[in-house]
Amino acid sequence: MMPIESELSDSYVEDLATDFSLFCRDILNIEVQPFHLDWVKTYDCEPRSAIRAPRGFGKSTVLGVWYPLWKIRFSAFHGHPWRFCVMSDSLPQSGNIVGTIRRTLETNPFLSDLIPPSTSSLHYKERKLELTDGSTIYCQPYSRTAVGIHVHRYLFDECTKVAESKLFWDDLTPIVNHYDGNICMIGTPDHVGDLLDQADAKDEYRSYTYKAIQEDGTSLWEKKFSIEKLNEIKAREGLTSFFRNYLCTLMASGTQVFPPSDLAAACDISHGFEPSARKQWNYFTGVDLAISPKGDYTVITTVGQNPEGLIRIVDIRRSQGNDYDLQKQIVKDVYDVYKPIRVLVDDSLFGVPFINDLIQRCYVPAEGYNFGPAKRMAVINNMLRLFPNLKIPRKPDGATDNMTEELIHEMSGFVYGQTRTGLRTFESTTEHDDMVMSMALALMGIGDMITHSQDDALTRFSTRTSASAYFGADLNEWDTSPEFDFDFTVNLEEEI
Repeated sequence: MMPIESELSDSYVEDLATDFSLFCRDILNIEVQPFHLDWVKTYDCEPRSAIRAPRGFGKSTVLGVWYPLWKIRFSAFHGHPWRFCVMSDSLPQSGNIVGTIRRTLETNPFLSDLIPPSTSSLHYKERKLELTDGSTIYCQPYSRTAVGIHVHRYLFDECTKVAESKLFWDDLTPIVNHYDGNICMIGTPDHVGDLLDQADAKDEYRSYTYKAIQEDGTSLWEKKFSIEKLNEIKAREGLTSFFRNYLCTLMASGTQVFPPSDLAAACDISHGFEPSARKQWNYFTGVDLAISPKGDYTVITTVGQNPEGLIRIVDIRRSQGNDYDLQKQIVKDVYDVYKPIRVLVDDSLFGVPFINDLIQRCYVPAEGYNFGPAKRMAVINNMLRLFPNLKIPRKPDGATDNMTEELIHEMSGFVYGQTRTGLRTFESTTEHDDMVMSMALALMGIGDMITHSQDDALTRFSTRTSASAYFGADLNEWDTSPEFDFDFTVNLEEEI
């Protein structure tokens, strides 16, 4: 077989040499996805990169097989032979990759001339492929055997599965130094502190995360992994496995604050969000504010509590990029519907002026809440205390289930951590935690109140709602104001 360059026009060869998608389509007869092209661009251009990607989405094949063959096929265009190291977490995986490369070379007429004349050579049959253009592909398991080689490109596939990382950072990363080469680590999250976690903490590494279900709710690869198929996988494998393998969110077994079984028990498919307040229920609202059009979300969550102590999420409003006045209006709209007893607002964004505006201009009983470390612990601990009484509406009506799906996702990503001094803390492993913190603020409104059905403290407390518009969050002010002739005094010792 003559080299491909002699059979095609110079301009077309140049197009093939510079366009990976064209090479895959015309030479490999494969349709690559946009996210595959992102991976290739990252590996090709970034000196150091780390990629989290879902299982089954082509990590090993795209970057470990097709990309090296593309560069090597047109090595003359690039002006030098290429040297690749494709490393895997295990010997069988590295054997699979080298086998795929050999089969592709041997079955594709546009690549077969790269095979050396004597294919019985160990340098072709085993983990070192020396090709006719002078290029070399090393397919290595994670071990010291690669320490002495020098390469232009070093891919560490399934890098998260290795338990010991010192070998990689100290001895293996230098194999690209001779050629000023690139390193790309790619894998699916495996455990807390895995190599991708470690790369996140290094300034020289650019980290990227790809999820099977994107932020807009669509599938990353609809043709192969439709939303319906992904939902089937989630139902079959469980939330922990699904989040790790397909949403690239690590939730190590035993560390979850809200285990899948507890979340499932809290979900109620017979109820949706409620458009109005119920009689004899008390309502509480939590407001987690944000202003960036592309970053965090503003989330306003309202929970209702019935006389028996059952707590139900009745409304969630989630938005992005709203200005000061619009966010204030949304809070007022929620208050007008449910008349919550307490409205706890994260005051770290707009501060006291926002709280005062809600009180004085919107007649909302707003209270500022600052998420310092101690208060963050308090609000999460209170959420855990009340969680057994909480019901999350999951009625499949499109509005309720889509919104609470995100809430469950964020709750599933809450894990127990530990400070440097050994104290327990909480960490979020998902991209956002706005919905959880908004709900936690709403539940904090209940946290310091009597919830037993025989106590009438809540009932008497609810009559303060109209007064709160004038006197703010300080209950003592309500009790001593001469403008109101109600008996607001609650003797908590007697109630208990």
